[in-house]
Amino acid sequence: MQTGSISSALEGVGAKLLRQVDLGGGLTIAQWRNFANSRLAYRDPGHHTVSLYLDGTVRRMDSGQTGIGSSGALCLLPADGDSAWHVLRDVYFCHIYISQGRFQRLAGEVFDRDSRTLTLPDLSFFSDGFIADIINRAILPNDWSESANRLLLAQAADLILLEVLRKNGPVRSSSLVLQGGLSPHVLKRIIHLIDADLAGDLSLDRLAAEAGLSSYHFARMFKLTTGQTPHRFVHERRLAVAYEFIRAGKASITEIAAACGFSTPAHFAASFKAKFGTSPSAIRV
Repeated sequence: MQTGSISSALEGVGAKLLRQVDLGGGLTIAQWRNFANSRLAYRDPGHHTVSLYLDGTVRRMDSGQTGIGSSGALCLLPADGDSAWHVLRDVYFCHIYISQGRFQRLAGEVFDRDSRTLTLPDLSFFSDGFIADIINRAILPNDWSESANRLLLAQAADLILLEVLRKNGPVRSSSLVLQGGLSPHVLKRIIHLIDADLAGDLSLDRLAAEAGLSSYHFARMFKLTTGQTPHRFVHERRLAVAYEFIRAGKASITEIAAACGFSTPAHFAASFKAKFGTSPSAIRV
C-alpha cells in the first residue's frame, strides 16, 4: 500500500523509520522516531491512520485541532485530512495505515451501511486502554519480519479499526448479526490451502479470499467454526506437521523449520518448546 504523504512528510524532516511491514490488502504498520523541534504537516494523505505515541511529546498546531500529546495518546487521521505538528521532545510512535478500500469494505460490511458515507473521525490525543493494549501486546512485541506473525498483525489492526469505528465513528452500532460459521466445504478448502503452502505467506487476506469473505468476517467465522483464530490455527498446524517430519527423520531440523513456515531455526525451536515442552532434537527417533 502506498503511504507517500505520511512517510514522505516524516522522512522530509529527518524522522527515522524504525521498522515497517506491508501486510497486503491495504494495511501497513510502521514504527517511527521523530526528533525534537521538527515541524511537519500531512496534506490529504489518501489513507487513514491510527497513531499511538509510545514516548516523547508533540503539539498539534493546525487551525482545526490543537493540544499536546505524550506517551499513551492516540490520534486518528482521516484519508482526506490535513494536520500540522511540532515535536517538543523526541517522540516514538506506531502508525497503522489503512487504505480507503480496506476501510470501506470493513466499515460497510460490519455496520451494514453504504461505505461511501463513512470516514474516520479526526481526533487527537485521546485515551483508549483497549486499543493501546492491542498495540502494546499484540503488535509491538512481535517480530514483523516473521511471516508466521502476519495473520496476528492483520487481525489486531482490523480489531483496532473496529473499536475506533464503534467508539468514535459516525456509525455507532451494527445491525448486522453474524450467524453460523464456515461451511464444511469452505473449511476443507482453507485447510487444504494451509497444508499445501505451510512455507508460504498465509496471510489473513489470502485465506479470506479463498473463502470468498472479507478478512473481518472470515476471521470471525473461522474462530466460530474451529475455536481458534486463523493465526493460532496456522501456527498450531505448522508445529504439528513439523513434529511429524522430525519423527520421520528424513530432513534436518533447519530444513523442516523452513518447510513449515518458520523464518529462522531459533524461532522454530522456541515455538516448538513452548508447544511440546521439549526441543525439536529431543524427539527425533
